[in-house]
Amino acid sequence: MVFLQLLVLNFQKKSISQKLSQVPVFAVTNATGQPYLANNSNGEQIGLIFFSQEDALLMLKSMQKTHQALEARIYIMGLDKAYRMVTSNASPSGIKGNLGQELKMIFRFYPDQKQVKYANNLKKSLNPMDRFKGVPVFIADGLTIRKGREEIVPIFLTKEDLEESWSTMCKHNPDQPIRPVIRVSSLLELILKMENAPKEFETFGFFPPSESVDFVQRENRNSPSARMIPGVFQKI
Repeated sequence: MVFLQLLVLNFQKKSISQKLSQVPVFAVTNATGQPYLANNSNGEQIGLIFFSQEDALLMLKSMQKTHQALEARIYIMGLDKAYRMVTSNASPSGIKGNLGQELKMIFRFYPDQKQVKYANNLKKSLNPMDRFKGVPVFIADGLTIRKGREEIVPIFLTKEDLEESWSTMCKHNPDQPIRPVIRVSSLLELILKMENAPKEFETFGFFPPSESVDFVQRENRNSPSARMIPGVFQKI
């Protein structure tokens, strides 16, 4: 019994940052890992962090068409680091504006637009006037994932991964309904709730997108052009 309690506590004791670190996200940078920046209407320099490797690759290909960005590549990092970057105050970018002033640099998440569409459809089914804002995450009522002797409530970054996990559960539990009841939330809002009520969310874990994990594994095998920070990304 003591052994079982230790196994359960092992996951429950993980910090939010440790749970976020399992999710890979992507930026487009130069060879040394410096992000490419774009202007916004406030005169700030924006660094985008992508949840879809396909979106990052599209930006990479676009930048490589310019002579100034031939060395552009995908930079892979954990969501824990990306979260700190997005929630940090603006910092000097090292770039001067037209009037000689130093422009500030901020980072913003660029959500997977397909997942935003799914989130909007779920929102509209409850309130036709309600539109989703932010990075969507999906949770299915009653769905848990067993890892060893631990039961984890998965927070999905893609609706497809949720549905696949639900289908797997139904094969072992045929009395479950075929379609899950899905709740959608904003990633940043959920993280804030987890920080404010850690006990309430201690069994929750982030399920990294399957396609993102597969992309990282392929890049690791193929002597990639992508740069990666140390870390192992895997499904919970």
